[in-house]
Amino acid sequence: MIRIAFDSQSVHGNKTGIGVYTDSIVNSLKANMPNDIQVDFYPNTPSARYSGSMKTPRRLEWEVSVFPKLSRGYEIAHIPGFAMGWHNARSILTVHDLIGIVFPNQTTIAGQFYWGRWLPWAVQRADHIIAISEHTSYDIQRLLKISPKKISVIYPSGHEAYSNLIDDDDDVFSSLKKRLGIRDSFILSVGTLEPRKNLRRVIEAHSLLRARNSKYQAQLLVVGSHEFAKGKFFSSLSGSHKKPQNDLIFTGFLTPAELQSLYHHALALIYPSLYEGFGLPLLEAMGAGCPVITSRMSALPEVGGDAAIYVNAEKVESIAGAIQILYSDPAKRAELIEAGKLRITLFSWKKSALQIFDVYRKVAHGS
Repeated sequence: MIRIAFDSQSVHGNKTGIGVYTDSIVNSLKANMPNDIQVDFYPNTPSARYSGSMKTPRRLEWEVSVFPKLSRGYEIAHIPGFAMGWHNARSILTVHDLIGIVFPNQTTIAGQFYWGRWLPWAVQRADHIIAISEHTSYDIQRLLKISPKKISVIYPSGHEAYSNLIDDDDDVFSSLKKRLGIRDSFILSVGTLEPRKNLRRVIEAHSLLRARNSKYQAQLLVVGSHEFAKGKFFSSLSGSHKKPQNDLIFTGFLTPAELQSLYHHALALIYPSLYEGFGLPLLEAMGAGCPVITSRMSALPEVGGDAAIYVNAEKVESIAGAIQILYSDPAKRAELIEAGKLRITLFSWKKSALQIFDVYRKVAHGS
């Protein structure tokens, strides 16, 4: 029996990318546990101190002190996000991206320590690394000088929770329309407000269409955390948009049912990011029957395949042109929706879990 201690702290509280990933992997590992492997998840009881999003000092306490102590006596410690402490057990680290190394000017002082010191040390120290895309694997090899033999690429999934519309979707959507002032026609943007998400150009493209074509009446809904965008950056985002202001809506965090409803009713997901380790919103949108506009940057083509419209992420005209196509061409939207349904069959959390079990066996046997 191979015994693994799994760091599942990030499943607690409001979940962004790593939390959503970890929660889904935890559920799939539990559902598909083989007879030769035992995985214990920590913290195994709700903890006020180590639940939810943690600031850097408490994050350090958990990763460097608490979880390494909990993992003693196990053969393997698996850290599915962030970085790790010094473990007596063999260690597996899941690396989602190298954003702070690629964009060092877009992080905090604490982030500079994490990306500049902690993560590079952890990657060197780990016995094995799981990368969530070929592009992330390439970045680890290129920027941190890690041998490809030490890396396994295991794609996540993301469409399952969005593929089956809930029974009361009409009520959910009606409530959202009333609360947020949503009209029938809207484009959806999902993610944080970090500069790499390229939201400024999305807003400018949307404004360009409004100014150029009086028949273009779509709203732009921006879903996700505004934590990054406090102060001048958020003001500049809002200020980059031409009136009328009621066609640009920042929703903040939504429940999974609310997000699924918006995906289902949106004209398209617009996601022309400059850098992603994977791109879960693409699969979420495809699962909900929402056409996708994205870029060819980083890992996004690995996710989108032939089921998306690709734009030049650095050109506002290119982004605007793609939005216009899906706004005015129902046949193209229907074509992308069908292509998305086919594309998502290549990804599943069960497949991810089974591949992770294989990595556990490989590391446990020292190969």
